[in-house]
Amino acid sequence: MSTPAQRLLAREADWGRAPSAHNSQPWALRAVGADRLMLGWDPSRSLPLGDPTGRDLLLSLGCVVEALAVVAADLGLGLDVRWEVDRAAHHAATLVVRKRTGDRGGAVARLGAAAALEALRHRRTARGVMAVIPTEAEVADLAESVGVGLQVLPGAWVDEHLLTADRWSLEGPAAEELADWLRLDPTAPRYGQDGLSDVALGLNGLEARVLRAALRPGVRPRLARVGLTGVLARFSTTRPVGPVVAFRGVAAGGTSAEGGPSGCVAAADDADVAEAGRLLLRTWLVADRAGWSVHPLSQLLDCPQTAAAMPEVLPGAGGSLPLAVFRIGRPRRRPPASARLGGAGGPYDRDHGGDPA
Repeated sequence: MSTPAQRLLAREADWGRAPSAHNSQPWALRAVGADRLMLGWDPSRSLPLGDPTGRDLLLSLGCVVEALAVVAADLGLGLDVRWEVDRAAHHAATLVVRKRTGDRGGAVARLGAAAALEALRHRRTARGVMAVIPTEAEVADLAESVGVGLQVLPGAWVDEHLLTADRWSLEGPAAEELADWLRLDPTAPRYGQDGLSDVALGLNGLEARVLRAALRPGVRPRLARVGLTGVLARFSTTRPVGPVVAFRGVAAGGTSAEGGPSGCVAAADDADVAEAGRLLLRTWLVADRAGWSVHPLSQLLDCPQTAAAMPEVLPGAGGSLPLAVFRIGRPRRRPPASARLGGAGGPYDRDHGGDPA
């Protein structure tokens, strides 16, 4: 008979839909006894160049914990998390699976177990044109409903700085890393497992071939010298961009993931950032139920030039950066689901220590 921990791990098809930068899926889970899970990460799936501070890594670990909590509720279980981030050991948290006795915060408390699971399954990253965009009042309503700090960045600022950030992602130190996570050839072994596919990026066949050629190590520097990566950058994010929202974690006077009062606005340490990842996915799931999709624009935070300029348009932030930045709207057409790991020989078979996945 399966233990509670095994039952939860076996639902990877659902909790594995948690988002991660470049769809790298860095989390690693294993059962310890009947009711405990150890959460860590695979360093080969981190992004040391594109995510040098580990912000996106920690957020993704928080996202997968929130996804696990949603799936646990569907199984009639609850989930408690104790963050104990140890970067040297690649360990993030201990998770305790328990009987579901009440929903203290979280997507399940706000949406209900069935709706939260449906949102987790339905959520997509929408990189294409947004047919409908929310008003600032609607963004404020979303923030209030989840208890997070969201702020719409001025459109003129985004128009001025996004091209710089996109160009940095194609020319800067993270460009080769990005190329490693692109899945532009449907015949490649990892095409259906992870990374950013041509379909997920909304590229046609010609666009995929051009991008694949442009990001080859021997080609990219030559394109940069003649300014052609700037041309690619102009088309790498869909225009018009629409509203771009800065996410700052728990709103002042809001509540923590466990339902207690919190005056925290910005995360202070690794555990705070990871917990904010739970809030981030929670925000996106509530947005999904309201008909909105998102498209992360982490390059605005990762590019040193645009990151340095961002505090000037975030009054009251004390010069600190948000934890995430994303477009939000209702896409013209439903985006495809991105690939996920799993199955025979996949890393979850290894990390689960033989438990069913």
